[in-house]
Amino acid sequence: FGVLFFHDQLLDPASLVIEVTLSELLLPLVAAGSEVPVRIDALGDTAYPGRVLRVHPTVDPRTRLGLVEIALDPPPENAKPGQLGRVALTLPAAERRVIPYPALRRDTQGEYVFRVDDGKVRRTAVRSGLLLGDEVEIVEGLDDGDRIVLRGFLGLSDGSAVREADPEPPQG
Repeated sequence: FGVLFFHDQLLDPASLVIEVTLSELLLPLVAAGSEVPVRIDALGDTAYPGRVLRVHPTVDPRTRLGLVEIALDPPPENAKPGQLGRVALTLPAAERRVIPYPALRRDTQGEYVFRVDDGKVRRTAVRSGLLLGDEVEIVEGLDDGDRIVLRGFLGLSDGSAVREADPEPPQG
């Protein structure tokens, strides 16, 4: 996925280095020497080649952000210190177990889904992670291949018998 970050600072007059703050979760996915496109707002839509110069080994304990330095060497013509730089980092996609958000249920006991086993539902405690559009990551409680109830929750309880609904025809 592409991620945009903003900030720049001229460290050496002979080269332009852009400092990018990045979540500690993403830092291990960035490698020194990687090529990255950089756009400088004041210079239009042109993408200039940048290179990851350094991934700082420390993280701010308050913000949980780390620092990545991106070098533009030589700097683009007319680039000046203080201009806004946009860096697009393309990172490998992480594999996540996701379910449709409406299938995740919550009550005073916590988060759960209704997992289907042999035509009956079992209330299964789960722990959710990131909300990804209309899906939610499940980090604990489900295995690949588990079948869950997606709709029809009214009157549903642990042990209720269910039948698989016909799949909805494709829209289009």
